[in-house]
Amino acid sequence: MAGVSPPVLSRWRLQFGFANRLLSEKEREKFARLSMEIGVPAAAEQAGVHQASVVSWRKEFGLSQPREKPAAMRRAAVKRSVLVGPTAAAREFGVSVPTLCRWRENEGVSELPSSPSDSERKKYAKLSFKVGIDEAASRAGVKPATIYTWRRKFGMRSEVPVFSVEDKLRFAKMADNLSHSETARLAGVTRATINSWRREFGLTKRLKKPPEYTAREKRRFARLAGEIGNRAAAEQAGVHHKRIVKWRKEFDLSAYASTEQRRRFAHLSAEVGLERAAEEAGVSTSTMVSWRAEFDVVDSPLKRHYTADEKKAALELCEEIGVQPASKLLGIPRATLYSWRRQR
Repeated sequence: MAGVSPPVLSRWRLQFGFANRLLSEKEREKFARLSMEIGVPAAAEQAGVHQASVVSWRKEFGLSQPREKPAAMRRAAVKRSVLVGPTAAAREFGVSVPTLCRWRENEGVSELPSSPSDSERKKYAKLSFKVGIDEAASRAGVKPATIYTWRRKFGMRSEVPVFSVEDKLRFAKMADNLSHSETARLAGVTRATINSWRREFGLTKRLKKPPEYTAREKRRFARLAGEIGNRAAAEQAGVHHKRIVKWRKEFDLSAYASTEQRRRFAHLSAEVGLERAAEEAGVSTSTMVSWRAEFDVVDSPLKRHYTADEKKAALELCEEIGVQPASKLLGIPRATLYSWRRQR
């Protein structure tokens, strides 16, 4: 509505004291205290704000932590890093990996975790069925692929629920309204399973096979494209416009049939723009540029001058449907519409 960027709006909120009015004082203090337990990024995600907002709330209520952690915590984190690795230990203690590496250097610790025993591997493989692959991998200090390897080694497989035909059909139809990923999450299966069920009940959208034409019919459509354009000929043939281009090259009909056709599209680009004229002609923008140079066309729709009534009507349309749809409908650049709104 204001026609300005988000940073400018944020600066105005700070200037006039509206920065934290979206949340009450009680809510701000709650999220500030929560950040002391789960960290700033997690608290900011729950509050739906930027991390800098949570930091400012902590300062507002005097909850800023000292820059250095207690010595006991540093030693515990270093000790834990020897067992599970710096990355997993840093995540557990809520610090960055560079910080933990600095603590290890100060303590003179360079030892990395040794290879886990079979009992530990089996323990984390079992744990992955409860907390998930990523969480188990983080606790073990390994990659998720390693957890999968340990599962296969010990013959562990997740228990696949048995679905009735009615349940399969219900979830297969549910994917029409929800995304396949969301449906798979609700069913507790993979996306591939959802796709398999949809194929099983004939709910997949099959692509329409393009018609087959003889050489004589291909030549006819290729010649027609020289008169009405590639896209228009492609619509009549029921194929993609790139196939028309291929046929024209095949029968040596790449050039437009007449000079008048090239001149018409070149002058059309001066009215509707380079990209739109190229789209209607079914050629690339570089081809359209060469046609404009061939016929000395230098005009552009960007140089058009608008009357006061035209500007007023365009701005009223922007208020109704938005700037981007109005720009596309009227053929006026968005930057021009935003400029008019600021001048009003």
